[in-house]
Amino acid sequence: MNAKSSESVLLLQYGLKTYRQKRRAVVKDRDKQLLSLDKKRKQLWREERALGWEELKHPYQRGWKRTFVLREDIATGKKSSFYRNLLQKINTVQHSSSKNFTKKKRVRGKKVHKPREQKLREFYDYELDRVRLSQAELMLFTKLIYYSQQRKIFRMKYVFSEPWCFVLKVEPNMITKVQKHDSSLRSNIVQLENYLRKKHLEDRITKLRNGSVHWWGYKIYDLKQRDFNALRNQTLTNILDQHWYNE
Repeated sequence: MNAKSSESVLLLQYGLKTYRQKRRAVVKDRDKQLLSLDKKRKQLWREERALGWEELKHPYQRGWKRTFVLREDIATGKKSSFYRNLLQKINTVQHSSSKNFTKKKRVRGKKVHKPREQKLREFYDYELDRVRLSQAELMLFTKLIYYSQQRKIFRMKYVFSEPWCFVLKVEPNMITKVQKHDSSLRSNIVQLENYLRKKHLEDRITKLRNGSVHWWGYKIYDLKQRDFNALRNQTLTNILDQHWYNE
């Protein structure tokens, strides 16, 4: 009996752990501690959000906001309630420090101010159940199929076909309430987040919670859109037989 086999017999006889088992136990215990820290951080976040809001005695303005509203003829028409209910589901809000709602863009080496574009909300096919559009509201949407350069696949979305029913309105962005703060609770959150960030533990927590650190959804390719090489996976003999002509 060699030394390795005798060592394994002793480990089994006395119930001792091997080096790999000890190392695995240490890593497993460490992962449990990380998950408990992540659970504690989420609990602190929930407690902070549950503090509520506090009304300000003196509201103040912070920039401007722009939203869609009903046109005057639509607001006084027979279907005003229908379009008003639909607007609550597809309305969008933009904020800006200036009333003009412009953005800087470099044109021919010069920075110019161009107006910012604002559209009504568009829905993907998997969002329809979440929005809960009625059958009459869904009839006003057009199904649009486009090619996503980011995911390299064809995607489908629903676009509102009557945007002329709404107009943009700019109004002051008034701050009337602020979120309540707890100094001790915020200190605990900052201390825990600093520890996880300085020790570089966020990736490990994400892997334990989601199974992977990276999101591979953007690596999906549509096989019909990929440019395949016609000479790929072919031997040199087959290539010469197909493309070489003896005169």
